[in-house]
Amino acid sequence: MIDFFSIALGAIIGVITGAAGNFLYAEIKNRLAFRQFDVCGTWAEHISNIDGREYSLGILYYDKIEDHFSYDGTSYKNDGEKHSHWQTISSALELKQKRLYYIFAAYLDGNLGPANYGFGVINLTKAGDKFVPVDGYFVSPSVEASPCVHSMIRVQMKYDRANNGKEFINFMRGRGAKPAA
Repeated sequence: MIDFFSIALGAIIGVITGAAGNFLYAEIKNRLAFRQFDVCGTWAEHISNIDGREYSLGILYYDKIEDHFSYDGTSYKNDGEKHSHWQTISSALELKQKRLYYIFAAYLDGNLGPANYGFGVINLTKAGDKFVPVDGYFVSPSVEASPCVHSMIRVQMKYDRANNGKEFINFMRGRGAKPAA
């Protein structure tokens, strides 16, 4: 005679073991996949096709709560004054194409009104044995909805949304990123 309790207990243990195994497999797979990427840190952008505000500074990090990469930052006018801030809402790392796609909300500096929403793409390139950001583009209604192309360089600066950008702008110009005439 089959004991109902033993069958139920076996089924429960099987479900728990299966779920734990799936979680462990997914976690190991993600960690191995992410090992090939070195994207987290502070990144400077030089935007080649926006007159008057060609520089941005942002931080790229993995948001464990949201379970995605976030790229948040500040766009500066060429005189170093803040123009706007953006914050990632959602993102996807495309492992095969080596791209990070992100959707963001942008706010003009000092304006807590409605956000402008846009999307961006960060292209990754091989540097040694890791993939790192090299350039990208974004589209935002606040910039006439045309793609804005930018280069990206990792910088050893602390990103702080409250800081004035004059030091950052001088740093970028010293690296050869000049404003348009």
